[in-house]
Amino acid sequence: MNRMAVAILVLLLCRTAYAQLPQGPARYWNPTGLAGQTHNPDNERLAQSYLMGVFDITQDSGKSCALRAPVPTAELNQIFSDYLKSHPKLLNAGRSAAGVAAQAFIEHWPCQK
Repeated sequence: MNRMAVAILVLLLCRTAYAQLPQGPARYWNPTGLAGQTHNPDNERLAQSYLMGVFDITQDSGKSCALRAPVPTAELNQIFSDYLKSHPKLLNAGRSAAGVAAQAFIEHWPCQK
């Protein structure tokens, strides 16, 4: 009986936690869209999370080698923004923001070979 009560309690807690997660469609941004969202108070945190995810993937894949210390989201925003300023052709809507951000991080923190 106790195991059943615990199982039901865990199920209810998980369901409640899941319901509190923001629901909605997956985000696809082109570079221009993401750059604009990093300064939009309504989506700024979402855009920062997007850049943090790209940063994490480039680090874990060994493509980018930043120091293993926390990198502030403001720094990630600045690196992405600076990269777009120096590569304006990448602003075209046919590119994904994730691909451009990854390239920015790879070039900013190259791995030693």
